[in-house]
Amino acid sequence: MKQKLTLNIMVNEGDSLVNVKILALRAKRQEIRRKWNAKSLRNYLVNQGIAHAFHGNFMWICPVDGRAVENLDVNNLMQEVFGASKSVVIRYLDLTSDEVWNPIGIILLRDALRYALISKVKSSSSLLVTPRCEVYEKNFIQAWRTIGVIAGVDLSRIVRINGNICVCIKLTYECYDGLFRRVDDPSIRVRAISRVTKITSDEYLARMSSIMQKILPLNVFISNKRILFNKWNRIIEKGVVRETLLRWLK
Repeated sequence: MKQKLTLNIMVNEGDSLVNVKILALRAKRQEIRRKWNAKSLRNYLVNQGIAHAFHGNFMWICPVDGRAVENLDVNNLMQEVFGASKSVVIRYLDLTSDEVWNPIGIILLRDALRYALISKVKSSSSLLVTPRCEVYEKNFIQAWRTIGVIAGVDLSRIVRINGNICVCIKLTYECYDGLFRRVDDPSIRVRAISRVTKITSDEYLARMSSIMQKILPLNVFISNKRILFNKWNRIIEKGVVRETLLRWLK
């Protein structure tokens, strides 16, 4: 009997990611100032509306807040990140090409998606966004004394399909205290989360729909391109699924 594969996806209905205008700074990760580590630098730049990736001898950057590349204060950015000036050139990249996708494209896209999600929910008191591109509904499914479990959607899985991109959506859970601070104790987390994950497919869809209707439509800007997610779909396929998706799901 052929196995069914269920995917929840949203497909880009906006611009293709060909000829994306990117700034290439001749610099390596090892050259960043000691005050930064990989996590803190990414948080800082995303909050500034900038995506970045290190590859080869370059730091690749672009705005993700709708600004034009020319409006970035590159000199100030170089001083803040490296403490020195770097040579800069403009490149036009196809972010979905085989050569660019893994080292640069998907990294810039995740930064862009994260910024878009933060912008979307910043005025909402009912949602929170994590650095991992997860969006949680601040509504405890179950609570025990000082902790509880909330449901969210994981939007970090970005894949290529026929020159376009789609996001594979997955329901996820987190354990928080009453002030919505993550509970780090692994034994508490496992026990709490396992209690709320045994649900029917209808309950699964209901939880996902509750969050997705608050996120969509979602505009994601990446330099001179605009990615648009208007809707999400559930796809159930038997047997062979697109090779790109199978390769990612392994």
